[in-house]
Amino acid sequence: MSQALDHRTHAFRPDLADARLQGLVAAKKFIKPTLQRCTLGRVPVYGQPDLSGPMISEVRFGEMVDVFDVVDNIAWVQNRADDYVGYTFADAYGQELCNPQHRVGVLRTFLFSAPRLKSQPIDMLTLGTLVEVMGAPEDGFVPINPHGWIYEKHLMPTDVYYHPVETALRLLGVPYLWGGRSPVGCDCSGLVQLCLELAGVQAPRDSDQQRHALATDVIIDWESLPLERGDIIFMDGHVGLMASAFELVHANAHHMQVTVEPLADAVVQAGPLVAWASAKDFMQAVAA
Repeated sequence: MSQALDHRTHAFRPDLADARLQGLVAAKKFIKPTLQRCTLGRVPVYGQPDLSGPMISEVRFGEMVDVFDVVDNIAWVQNRADDYVGYTFADAYGQELCNPQHRVGVLRTFLFSAPRLKSQPIDMLTLGTLVEVMGAPEDGFVPINPHGWIYEKHLMPTDVYYHPVETALRLLGVPYLWGGRSPVGCDCSGLVQLCLELAGVQAPRDSDQQRHALATDVIIDWESLPLERGDIIFMDGHVGLMASAFELVHANAHHMQVTVEPLADAVVQAGPLVAWASAKDFMQAVAA
């Protein structure tokens, strides 16, 4: 029965599993996780407990994770933002929770040690990061939970949204990073996930998961599709956003960065379209 569940979004191993999966998977022990919060700007997540192999995702500052196991400062966690499961550094998380009402609205901003522009930066937060403001502004900076000061004009309310393409075009030139999901570096699905997040759409982490959740298979030649700005298109193992009816914005290994280019060129590089999500469909679903 375990084989029917995706290890990427369900926490189970032969020795240990999420208590919510009891009766669905086989494991020696079932455990109720501990809820913790990421306290660093970006924390890598790996698929193996020895942190070997490539980074598979990231947890951003303020995101909540369920912690199932900790051994030698390596935590086995599930990110509540997208249900992604993996191994990460345990000391990047804390017990103190928060009630964020703002998110970072610029590509990158520093978290300062004091409300002064010449004070020591202690971290960097990126676009979309959720923060809880803990007090009144001082010299243009606001204190946030659990520590540090951010320039107030770099924040926006959590109920302000942007069109996915608007966000994607802001990210042009961001380097390609396998497992990345921020303006420091992102992969194709990380880019789409972030752009949808800032549009109020919660999307899975990987491109095949996004295809399953949002898209329908393409059964006609892609040139016959009524593509529009904001549509999401899927190739085999790749995903991007239509910047217009003819251009695709995507994080890609061909250019090793986020680029916008004719869809016809991207098809040559990545292969034919296999699935398509109309912006009208998923944006209307969110509005409803």
